[in-house]
Amino acid sequence: MIFAYLLTRFAQSMFTLLNRVLSNKVVKQGFLKLVLLDGPTLPHSFLNYIFLSKEAYLNGAIEAEILHHERAHVQQRHTLDLLFVELLRAIFWVNPMLNFYRQAMVLNHEFLADDEVLMEGQSTFEYQHLLLCHSVSPVKLALASQFNYSFIKKRFVMMHKQTPRSRALILKFTVLPLLLASLYMFSDNIMAQAPRPEPVHAANPMRDQKQYEPRAGIPDRELEEYKALVEKYRSKATPNGDVKVSDADRKRLVMLDKTMSKAQQGTLNFMILEQSGVLPRNPPTEADIEKYKDPNIYGVWIDDRRVPNDELENYQASDFSQVYLSRLWGKARNVRGKYKYKFQLDLMTTDHYEAYRKETLERNKDTMYLRTRRKPVSN
Repeated sequence: MIFAYLLTRFAQSMFTLLNRVLSNKVVKQGFLKLVLLDGPTLPHSFLNYIFLSKEAYLNGAIEAEILHHERAHVQQRHTLDLLFVELLRAIFWVNPMLNFYRQAMVLNHEFLADDEVLMEGQSTFEYQHLLLCHSVSPVKLALASQFNYSFIKKRFVMMHKQTPRSRALILKFTVLPLLLASLYMFSDNIMAQAPRPEPVHAANPMRDQKQYEPRAGIPDRELEEYKALVEKYRSKATPNGDVKVSDADRKRLVMLDKTMSKAQQGTLNFMILEQSGVLPRNPPTEADIEKYKDPNIYGVWIDDRRVPNDELENYQASDFSQVYLSRLWGKARNVRGKYKYKFQLDLMTTDHYEAYRKETLERNKDTMYLRTRRKPVSN
């Protein structure tokens, strides 16, 4: 009976995640699939899906570091670990040590994802500030890799912990016999990340935005003006929430939305928001460019044009504004015996990205998004 209950709960978690994918808009971004959810939610991942707040994504309010964190969960296939241990817990429910094992495994997933973010040169202090700002999570799914955990203090300690390579090797060989002797002892041995480079203080539009400054708000008459504009177009919205708005009304709606306070937004039942659909900037690093030169691993496209890998010798990382990396599986890796690489790499130069961005904005310039606010939020 206990096994049946745990297996049913496991199936319900799978169904909940699948239902979110099928019932919400999905945006492909390379090998990732972004699932845009209505209402407030913190980013979390399952397989190659990252679940995001639709409003925050369309408004560009999701920090690049958070997306990088969730992308690390996907790239390192942490979902497979979670699925495996949840099945073990259902079958061997009588063994309480599996609960300790799962907790240690999930905590180690967070260490690895945090390390991926900090290895890009992000300031530890700034990243910890982001974690604190997102410390209360509405997501409670056992199978999802979530951005927030109750043991956030351990993650902060680990971010400042440096383990020399020789000591790390000793720890590995020490843990091995303990793992064979006791599962509990294994869960208590957690290895710190390798030393990371100093933060690079480069310009980053998403990081430099002042996202936490409180807004003063707008006068009551302007708030009433906003409500009147929303009512003007509300009946014209499609089932997906798309609504065509005149250029003058669009500019006015955007201006009022950007200046009204959170408390004022909380009084609204409906809002009309911008939706650009433009992919955010995602430039590679110099280390990435060197790595991409290997033709046995990467097939390279630059500005939608297939090029040999050695053409990257003519570029620097700063020449690109967007990079997509998708893994090839099965027959896709061997089309008529011609292609042997494991990943398809799509790079956009800065000029190409700007042209794509301008074209996308122009295409959607008269379309906005009607959002229903189910629950008011406080400032």
